Amino acid sequence: MKATAFAMMIGLSLALVGSGARSETMNTAGNVCHAYYGTDQVHVSYPGWKIGTFDVSPLNVSCPVPRQVGGRPMTVYIDFNHMSSTTTGCTVQVVNNDGTVLSSKAVIVSGVGALRGSASFTAAENPGWAYTYATCSLNWPGQINGLTAAY
Repeated sequence: MKATAFAMMIGLSLALVGSGARSETMNTAGNVCHAYYGTDQVHVSYPGWKIGTFDVSPLNVSCPVPRQVGGRPMTVYIDFNHMSSTTTGCTVQVVNNDGTVLSSKAVIVSGVGALRGSASFTAAENPGWAYTYATCSLNWPGQINGLTAAY
């Protein structure tokens, strides 16, 4: 009986390894974001793990997107918290090491409460040597809770 259970576990492990199916996610909190223009940093607030603004005019923030792999399709999820009805627009970009934009996608969310926006990139739009970041225009009372890259 023990030998049968052990053999089944080995068989299952080999089947999973041999399938080639893989999925990875990388998460980061919103407090990794910062004001796009350094002089605007005084208008940024970091309530807990989030980023927000006290300013009534839109504030541009830049957020690195965590990445581990490239050359595979990638979806970037951005989690927002809108304390009252507002709209937050973001641009997610994959860039070369010299800053040249390789691909760019828009993410726009509107409403109240916990919201999620996403941008999907093909394997060709997501080379292994590139960097990914999001630039968002935050309106009071909008906040960014975090970012996730899923492969």
